[in-house]
Amino acid sequence: MLRSFAVALGLALGVAGAELALRVLAPQERSWLEIYRADPAPPFVSLAPGVAVTIETREGRWHVYTDARGRRVGRPPADAGGRPELLVLGDSFALGHGVEYEQSFPARAADLLGFAAVDTGVPGYGPTQYREVLESLLASGERPSAVVVSLFLGNDFTDCVSKPRLQVVDGTLVEGASAWLGWLVRNLHTARLIGRVYQRLAASEDALFRDASWKRETLARAYATFGEELARIAELCREARIPVLAVVIPAKASLAPPAEPSASAPDLALPARKAALALETAGIAYVDLTEPLRALGPADAYLARDGHLTPRGNEVAAEEIARALRVQLREATSP
Repeated sequence: MLRSFAVALGLALGVAGAELALRVLAPQERSWLEIYRADPAPPFVSLAPGVAVTIETREGRWHVYTDARGRRVGRPPADAGGRPELLVLGDSFALGHGVEYEQSFPARAADLLGFAAVDTGVPGYGPTQYREVLESLLASGERPSAVVVSLFLGNDFTDCVSKPRLQVVDGTLVEGASAWLGWLVRNLHTARLIGRVYQRLAASEDALFRDASWKRETLARAYATFGEELARIAELCREARIPVLAVVIPAKASLAPPAEPSASAPDLALPARKAALALETAGIAYVDLTEPLRALGPADAYLARDGHLTPRGNEVAAEEIARALRVQLREATSP
């Protein structure tokens, strides 16, 4: 009994010491946003209305404001003024995670086109949620003038099969985690560090760069669902006679210089080719940001720690989107 007590006490003191050391020497930043609300209908989670928060990290300071419908807007919100609407579907990249709203590609692209942005991007969403948002919006009678689907190749394939039902706890998005685990992550720096290490090991992008991985059950099923969701989005837009464009955002690792050809070398262009095939099969026009972001340079295109697009990366994305959409809209209105 005394031995067990001594072991337990030693472990407790060790954890307490590690927690204190992390808080003093290497504090772990929060990896979540308290900006969500639960909804009774799919996709069951959205941004809360009337959000006004300041987010500070070691990479900068940015703000999130939402309107009465839970959509990210600027401060003050721009007046649509009768302009056509550009609906953007997506996840944290579509939200403009890490930058001010005016620097995000939805806001920039809409401005270049003379449109009003309707940004429905929500961190944690995947292709299934993109489709659910579009279905709900069209069913409510909204008719945007164009739709942009933001696809991040770092996780949008696997999000089609591996993501549990999203939940909200105290405004925080929880992906199948228990309440006590969520409490630990929100309050202990050691738990945050362990969680980051685990996610980095578990979410390796290397599998996406190897052809054999796409033939295994999980990724093969993910790719099939990915294609089905895109096909449904294309069908919904076709029925509503709304032009739709996809923007393909590569993972930062895809921009690395290609390795020497060999049987073991990763194929960094493979995820983009897979996405292109799914989009072409669905009949959705797209812009692939791989080359424009590579020309900009990974260090200038992506936030070093956060992994999302920098203001300059967002600007490049907006320019490519606006250029492609102008062509689509011109073709849609030509005799």
